[in-house]
Amino acid sequence: MKYVRTSKRKIIQALSEAILEKLEKNSGKTITITVKRVAGFLGLDNHATRTEIGRVLAKLEEIGYLRRCNKGRPAKYLVTGRGLRWVRKRGTLMKYFTTYPGRNSTRGRRESL
Repeated sequence: MKYVRTSKRKIIQALSEAILEKLEKNSGKTITITVKRVAGFLGLDNHATRTEIGRVLAKLEEIGYLRRCNKGRPAKYLVTGRGLRWVRKRGTLMKYFTTYPGRNSTRGRRESL
């Protein structure tokens, strides 16, 4: 199987689509997002993609757009009011993510999410 790197921009776009789809289905209820749901919107379901999605969701939790619902696995995130405002505005979150060009350019440093 060929490894396909998914950009954070595509992951964030799939996340906003998943939230909008949940908004249409569940009007007036809480909205939870999982890694599996976002991977379904991307159309890619391999370990590397799920890991990248999990990192993005964890970073969005640090920023304050999501809140972790459970302590165990699989991780579930509750979308906060701030996250809903972001989805409705369709603003960009790329300023919170730093990327490095190329796979080996970090040289031992972990990519900061």
